[in-house]
Amino acid sequence: MKKNTLILHIGTAKTGTTSIQDFLTLNRPKLKEAGVLYATSFGPAKLVAFTEGEPWTFAKPKFGIDSTEKQDNFRNHLEQKFRGELNDNGCRQAIISNELLHARISNPEQIRSLKTMLDNYFLSIKVIVYFRRQDLMAVSRYSTALIAGYLPSGHFNNPDKHYYDFFAIYQKWANCFGPENVKARMFSKEHFINGNLIDDFCAVANIPENCGLVIPERKNEAFSLDLECLVFELNLRLKEGKLNMTPATKGKLIETLRKQFKGSVRYPSRQSAINFHQLFTPSNTALQKQLGAAMPPLFNDDFSMYPEREDIGLLQERRLWAKKELDDVLATYYEKSEKE
Repeated sequence: MKKNTLILHIGTAKTGTTSIQDFLTLNRPKLKEAGVLYATSFGPAKLVAFTEGEPWTFAKPKFGIDSTEKQDNFRNHLEQKFRGELNDNGCRQAIISNELLHARISNPEQIRSLKTMLDNYFLSIKVIVYFRRQDLMAVSRYSTALIAGYLPSGHFNNPDKHYYDFFAIYQKWANCFGPENVKARMFSKEHFINGNLIDDFCAVANIPENCGLVIPERKNEAFSLDLECLVFELNLRLKEGKLNMTPATKGKLIETLRKQFKGSVRYPSRQSAINFHQLFTPSNTALQKQLGAAMPPLFNDDFSMYPEREDIGLLQERRLWAKKELDDVLATYYEKSEKE
């Protein structure tokens, strides 16, 4: 039997998706009582792999899928788990939240594959997508690249067309699910209902009010200059083979460093941010036109958070500091780990 509605939250990346997912996870029992299922059967990477076809460039390294038979078995297993989760919950509505649907799905065929599967279980599917001004998105993405192990040369050196082309992203999902079923929201406090992301998401997702939902403690996601330089040096040593560390250990180390080296984010120069943002003016203009006059201006023109000039000298100084500091950091971390 089909459920009434699915809320499919597709990100985009760097728009508070983790905060939304933490909220949904924390309140899963209360949501269930209110008739809302926060589904867990499809992990982020698994759902992307579910939609991918040959040559399985994403699914093969992640899950070993390199044939149609393996793909079919993978899909059948995931659907079986999803059906079980739906059957075990007498919900009127389900929610799937997965930012990789933005970052990893650019092919309309994959979106159609996802919709075909979901149509088997829901009478109505509503897609929620948040958009954040491209330069601010890129600044946030820089720290994500560091955490992932990359050595990015700058904040704006990778203007990935799919990642930042919001009109193209909207069009692909609207063409498949119908524009009436795709709700675009702007990721900025001035646009949020009650000035709060969680309130905004709950309102758009039609999550009932007054059912005792709890707001999780806000995490400090700021990536300070010192933290940035330490992680950069860590990645460099790992890449050069000067250090051996498992991904799990590296993740724990970075979380430890977050608490120790707090501070504000390093911003590039104001003009570089403006130039990057202007690369996507045609896309943003087209999206504004598509959404109609009822939608307020998508993004403001406030670039005051950026300095007039980037302090390259300070960056070089802290990079040199990190080369020495990381030795002490690693020694302290391993010593503490052995005691625990």
